[in-house]
Amino acid sequence: MLKSEIEAEEVEKKAKEELKNKNYETAFALFDEAKIIYEGLNLKGKSGFCDKQLVLIKKIMDYTKNAEEPLFDKMKVFKSESERDETLIEAEKRRNRLRQQSEIGMKEADLEQKYKRKLQMSKVQINKEYENRKGKLRIIQIKQEEKQTLQEKANRVLDQAKKSVDNNGFKKAKTHYKEAIDIFKKIGWFDQVDVLYKEIKNLDRYETEHLRKLNKEEVLKQQKKEEFEERVSGIIEEQKYLEQKRLALLEDLTPEMKKDLEKADMLKEKAEKEVRQNKLHRAIGRYQYIIEIHKSIPVEKVDFSNKISEIEKIITDLEAKM
Repeated sequence: MLKSEIEAEEVEKKAKEELKNKNYETAFALFDEAKIIYEGLNLKGKSGFCDKQLVLIKKIMDYTKNAEEPLFDKMKVFKSESERDETLIEAEKRRNRLRQQSEIGMKEADLEQKYKRKLQMSKVQINKEYENRKGKLRIIQIKQEEKQTLQEKANRVLDQAKKSVDNNGFKKAKTHYKEAIDIFKKIGWFDQVDVLYKEIKNLDRYETEHLRKLNKEEVLKQQKKEEFEERVSGIIEEQKYLEQKRLALLEDLTPEMKKDLEKADMLKEKAEKEVRQNKLHRAIGRYQYIIEIHKSIPVEKVDFSNKISEIEKIITDLEAKM
């Protein structure tokens, strides 16, 4: 309980005693004083009670004043007129002080509430600005990461284009350059795009000069070689993907079956190496052995039908080159 509320209850207690003793003017002044304190504390219930007591006392005082015979002896209320005046004056002073204190308290409370609301709004605004800034930084970071990824991809494509040019694979190089152009457009590097467009035009000239140096038979042979290498490269990439997928299905194979498949993988690597070294006869033998291993695995365990067909196609292509 607040100090002011305790003081108000003490004043109210005194007022009740005075009212009980029929000291109406003193009781009126004390109830009025208590009411002012309660109103300052926003205690409507208690201030309402005091208000009712004031109305009651006022009626009694008016009735007593107008009555022919007074209901109480004024000498019992106040020992003297001067004592009554001093009591009323003192009560009025206390009421004035309480009104001032109440007004000051209400102003201070209002200022404190305004300060708290302003402080809370400031915190909310700061948090909001922080979150907005954090979100913007995250967006910038994501864009930078995406840009870095695209740059790395473009560099890999350009490396592939360079290798193709060095191997006289001009059509393949042109495809790589176009892919790099699309990437650089996304990044916004349009100067690099212009350079690559010029380089694509130069590829036609490089190819013409290269063809002049080769006779018709060599040209056909080179074209077949490029087409073959592209097919083999595509098959190899696809096989890698299928191999990863196949390994997920090998968990329930026996140790012997797994060992045979590992052997098939080793044979495949050697066969691919021999193809690059133009040792086609030995490579064909290894591929045939791989087919035998795959056929030895029950179909209900792992179905190698597609893989066997692909290897048979590789064998057919190699036999055509011999």
